[in-house]
Amino acid sequence: MDVVCYPAGHCQVSRSDHLGDPQQPLAESVRDMVAATGRSRPTGKIPLLTHLRYWGLVFNPVSFYFCLDSAGRWETMVAEVSNTPWGQVHCYVIDRAQATAAERASIPKF
Repeated sequence: MDVVCYPAGHCQVSRSDHLGDPQQPLAESVRDMVAATGRSRPTGKIPLLTHLRYWGLVFNPVSFYFCLDSAGRWETMVAEVSNTPWGQVHCYVIDRAQATAAERASIPKF
């Protein structure tokens, strides 16, 4: 997992802070989640947008996993929403077509 962290040495990524079994690679956990919803299993890269641990503490209300196709376009997104203090987690799987339709519906017509 490539991580960009500033200031260096003060932040880290912990596999146990994210989706699925910590013994399984994170990308495989995301692919399993998408496939479990009846969608096609992602085969491309899966970039992660998330909060890191700083000084050993984590507050991460939402993480976004972008499942890319072979051309590098996102086709499915998993939003992992957590109620951090109570440890509750729920995932939402969103297709690009769903997001595009919602975007069009929310744009006001002038």
